[in-house]
Amino acid sequence: MGLNANLTAPGYHSIYLSSSYYTLCNGSNGACAGENGLPGCSNSASNQAAWVNLNGVNTLSCSCGSVESSDLPSFSCGNEVIVTDLCTDITETITITDSATVPCVCESNCSNGPFMRAMDMTEGTFKYFESGSIVRGHIPILLQY
Repeated sequence: MGLNANLTAPGYHSIYLSSSYYTLCNGSNGACAGENGLPGCSNSASNQAAWVNLNGVNTLSCSCGSVESSDLPSFSCGNEVIVTDLCTDITETITITDSATVPCVCESNCSNGPFMRAMDMTEGTFKYFESGSIVRGHIPILLQY
């Protein structure tokens, strides 16, 4: 699938990025655990992710193509974003439940990219987009907010 600005829902902003997954969630931990009544992040959850710019604290200093990490939006615990996997066209609403600390990585996949890695999905979320697999390790995404 090629990059298509028409994918963005009316009234939303969008940015092309990359996401990987992480397995550090135990159901009661994570930067958002207890905040705004949120439970901790859960590895098996199919709708959670960690973000590099949580509550205005950007843990990433990087540039990738035309995207600078300083341009990444700030999300708060419990914010929902719409994520589309650019390889599978699967779209899902994801809740930000943790803060991500990722290295400066520019990734390409499915003839798209390079995209800056700025999100870590829980393993369950990542598998949802990848039909149960974690083989690719990272996926190019369209993030709408």
